[in-house]
Amino acid sequence: MDLQEVFQITTNRNSDESILFNIIDGKSDKRSKPIPFRSIRRDFGSTQTTVIDSHFKLCSNLSKDGEGEMLFDLSKDRSEEHNVLGKYPEKAVEMRKIISAFIASAKKSHSGGDYNDPSFIPVDPWKEITATKVPGSNNKRSSRKVPCGKK
Repeated sequence: MDLQEVFQITTNRNSDESILFNIIDGKSDKRSKPIPFRSIRRDFGSTQTTVIDSHFKLCSNLSKDGEGEMLFDLSKDRSEEHNVLGKYPEKAVEMRKIISAFIASAKKSHSGGDYNDPSFIPVDPWKEITATKVPGSNNKRSSRKVPCGKK
């Protein structure tokens, strides 16, 4: 009996839960689709996006020139110390497209696009992805180079 049967989970879609259970049950050893997310870096006072696709992790503020982007090969560098963006620029371009599509979808959802409710009002304003400092953050920039998602 596998975990989906134990928890009586039935799904005919490729949900995160199904993927996770398949990994735990040993039916798969990897996620079949990228994992994008966005966050506010309190230490840098800016918003950023990250996507993990296979063994690569891209961190970006979606600047037009790609300044500040970092690409890590997690299979060889779990501590995210070596930016391999120069070695795999085509992978970064591909992952940037994934991030852009994710942000467009999240922004649509934030404004009510996923809800059939004309009276929907977001609880707070949408925060654009930017390298500028966010009001209310500590606005202190670390003097050391900090990998995305790390402090």
